[in-house]
Amino acid sequence: MFKLIVYDIKSELRESKVKIAVFTIICVFICILCLRQMDGKSATVLDYICFMVGGPKYIPAGMLEMYNFPILWLSIQVMIAYTAGYYAVTDLHTFGQQILIRSGKRKKWWISKCICNLTTVTAMYAILYGLTVFTAFLSGASFSIELTPEIATTVCNLDMFESTTGEVLIILLFMPLLVSCAISMAQIVIAFITSPIIAFLASQSIVFLSTIYEYKFLILNYSMLSHNQITCMSDIKCNEGIVICFVVWLVSLVMGMIYFDKCNIIPKQSAE
Repeated sequence: MFKLIVYDIKSELRESKVKIAVFTIICVFICILCLRQMDGKSATVLDYICFMVGGPKYIPAGMLEMYNFPILWLSIQVMIAYTAGYYAVTDLHTFGQQILIRSGKRKKWWISKCICNLTTVTAMYAILYGLTVFTAFLSGASFSIELTPEIATTVCNLDMFESTTGEVLIILLFMPLLVSCAISMAQIVIAFITSPIIAFLASQSIVFLSTIYEYKFLILNYSMLSHNQITCMSDIKCNEGIVICFVVWLVSLVMGMIYFDKCNIIPKQSAE
């Protein structure tokens, strides 16, 4: 099992190195824009993190004229989904298929892919947060785990800022990773059952709609501080989001396992 996990992680890194490089360039570009936004302001490290992952401005019901397309935030989410959501399907139709057929251990193969998916998403967020913290230090930002109220409302898309430090840290440092892990797991299951393109479009539809509507089934809302009830007049609660994301991840894990137990993985040309 350990060897299979190592193989998957190495293969994923080899296959996705260009995508990860593009993702890194996008993060650097957004960090530069963040530097310009913070110029002349007494910002903290957390202010920089909020700019990067805090999310687009909350749109109250019936006020779509306020909507501005959040291209920077969406570009991060698109690249994470594009990078993490394809390897498992690609591997099944290439060399990984031979490993699966020879070993006959479908459940271990699937669990390894799930662990690899988690590793990829986590690595991409490590890049994102690492570059953000480096940029903050480069600009002379204070090393603080507090948000600056003025910056939070004028730069980071928050309608109001009345919350505890603990809540903010959970939403900014933990929820984006948790939500991305959940939605990427669902994406690879849909990709196996339908196709990678359909799965990608489905996941990114949820991402895009989450920037407009606060419906709880649009789980990307839980990753955005700007859409949380502690910063705006929404019903999005962090504790509910944690439960929903774990449920989505576990259901995807079980569905994928059931699918691989029943599906025919041998190519038609090989079976004839």
